[in-house]
Amino acid sequence: MINVLSILNHIIKFLTDPKNTRMILFAVLVGLALLLFRQCGKTQEAKAETKKAYQEVSRVKNNYAAISDSIKMYMLDNHTMRAEKQAYELTINELKEEYRDLLGKLELEKNKPPKVIIKTEYVIEEVITEVPVYVVTDSAGVNNIKFKDSLNHNEKNYRVITGKIPFTIDTTDSIPLLLPGKGTFGLELGMNLNLALIKDKETKKISIVVDTDYLGVNFTSIEGASILDNPLNKKALRSIRKNWSLGFQVGYGININGSSINTSPYVGLGLNYSPKFLQW
Repeated sequence: MINVLSILNHIIKFLTDPKNTRMILFAVLVGLALLLFRQCGKTQEAKAETKKAYQEVSRVKNNYAAISDSIKMYMLDNHTMRAEKQAYELTINELKEEYRDLLGKLELEKNKPPKVIIKTEYVIEEVITEVPVYVVTDSAGVNNIKFKDSLNHNEKNYRVITGKIPFTIDTTDSIPLLLPGKGTFGLELGMNLNLALIKDKETKKISIVVDTDYLGVNFTSIEGASILDNPLNKKALRSIRKNWSLGFQVGYGININGSSINTSPYVGLGLNYSPKFLQW
């Protein structure tokens, strides 16, 4: 009993000693600060998880709408046609599995995942009329029917079609008969497509837009997706961090010198220890 009272007397004297009071108060403040930092970290994690869940719900809604969306085509001005369709927002795993057809022949490189994928298919509807046709004889004495027609919307949007059909004339009968041979045809087509993936800030809807100055184009298929980065979550990042680190420090701190406590700014090189539960 005497030993217990003696120990209690020593504890009381230690706690009531003015020299130790400030040190104890400082330790309590440091402990409270660490607890506050830890709670702030957990609060930030909870907010991040809530935000992530909201983003995932928005992404699923966007993809569901993109499945049933159809291509909308309209004129931006007298020269430019626009096609627009809602796009997907996919993870790499979804792109490799459910949406493999969108990936097509592209191969995913381990350290180079794509950010955006856009695939378009289109047909050009054009009626070519009043094409000048010429009959010429080449250097070998072969007669040919030749034609050439071109269409120029501008320097990047044009079409040139050419053709040559060799022929002979059979005069064995009273009525001459033209016998065509196998023709040779050429088509040179220049088309400028401006493709973009845009996201509405309010609705969060992702859309593909395709602009072209080549009139007469009909887009039969437009598919595209924005690929999520999928960064490691904070727990995974913390798991690879080290508790000990050496770093350059700049701050404002408390300096304890005997019974005096001073505050001042400091600059220095220090060894840091940060346990996992205090990392956020």
